[in-house]
Amino acid sequence: MGASGSSLSPDEQTKVSRKVIYEYEREKATSAPGTDLSGYVHERVAAHSALPEAGYQCPKVRFGRTELQMPIVTCGGMRIQETWGRKTKPVPADISGVDTACQDNLIATIRRALELGVNHFETKVSPKKPGDFKEAMEKSFRQMQVDGPIGYIDLFSFHGINKQVSLDYIFEQGGWDVVQELRDAGKIRWVGFSTHGMPDIITAAIETDKFDYVNIHYDFIGSYTASGSGEAGGNLTCLQKAQEHDMGIFIISPNDKGGKLYKPSKKFADLCAPDLDPISFNALWLWHHTPAAHTLVIGVARPTDFDEMVLATKLFDTEEGRAKVAAVEGRMVAAAHEALGQEWYENWHVGLPNGYQCSSGVMVGKWVWLWNIVKAWGLFEFAKDRYIGVMSNNKAWDDAKTFEENTADWGFMPGW
Repeated sequence: MGASGSSLSPDEQTKVSRKVIYEYEREKATSAPGTDLSGYVHERVAAHSALPEAGYQCPKVRFGRTELQMPIVTCGGMRIQETWGRKTKPVPADISGVDTACQDNLIATIRRALELGVNHFETKVSPKKPGDFKEAMEKSFRQMQVDGPIGYIDLFSFHGINKQVSLDYIFEQGGWDVVQELRDAGKIRWVGFSTHGMPDIITAAIETDKFDYVNIHYDFIGSYTASGSGEAGGNLTCLQKAQEHDMGIFIISPNDKGGKLYKPSKKFADLCAPDLDPISFNALWLWHHTPAAHTLVIGVARPTDFDEMVLATKLFDTEEGRAKVAAVEGRMVAAAHEALGQEWYENWHVGLPNGYQCSSGVMVGKWVWLWNIVKAWGLFEFAKDRYIGVMSNNKAWDDAKTFEENTADWGFMPGW
């Protein structure tokens, strides 16, 4: 790597190398034969090796009616959880079932988050039947020691309001009463929900006006589980409704569900270049979108996973950032028009049913969305992953049962 990369960790050097190799190949393809590109390579190594300066703090914005100052990137813990290296299952409460190296990685990741001003850590519990939900809440708060040194949590989410049954558990079977009791006791300050559901269920939850924020899928390429559904073919109308209710807007997994942007297709990366990389483009597009996303979860597995997103924050709310996003978006839309036709690109979702509008639970809209993003931007690997996921979900479908029986609980989940 040379001097520019000598202070980088092996993981950081790998990430820089991948970017430089891509840019080198791209530059080589457009240069005259025999052109010396060593200077260009050194320049790109230096650019990608530039880490946030010591003391740099992630920008913060008002998180809707909570009035909390929210960092525009959020840690996220799913990948840390997946890399715990569990010795035993379930992991004992005293963490004796977790490898020491993995616990050290967790501590280092949290410290890195706090160094960068990323101080949003959130807890969630799924809506459940009466009694089960209260028991789950008590266990969660006991493990977090809310009655001890923590004292309270700012943000609590009902996890996975994906179907009507979730809303029924909350508002008709006592779930909200449990949370309200904790809120009255000063243990919870603000309540939100996460969702992988369809726009109608998300809108219904928002319109209760009970929730202060929403964790939702929405990216440049689509809305993941909700893609092809609803009036706008995704969750745009949900974001607009959330803004009307002055809710905080948290985007789930933009780097993964937004197109596997840590490993993008060559076409998608080429359309982003030379202005931005794919991760920065999607992030800046969301931050400058109307309605704007307040925070994007990174889904870190190690301390260095903050680097790319935090560097993107330096272009937040700047003319340079807006100009670069506009340039990339223009090329993306032009490529989609060329591949699909403008009328199809703008109206493809109209009249297509989602999995709750099909007696067999088939997500017709999502299949078409996946075909679109492959044709427009070459996102085949991402589409393949999503296809495998949906087909795996189909294992929960029982032909001997009615549609209502198949979709009544957490089993079959159209869109996953």
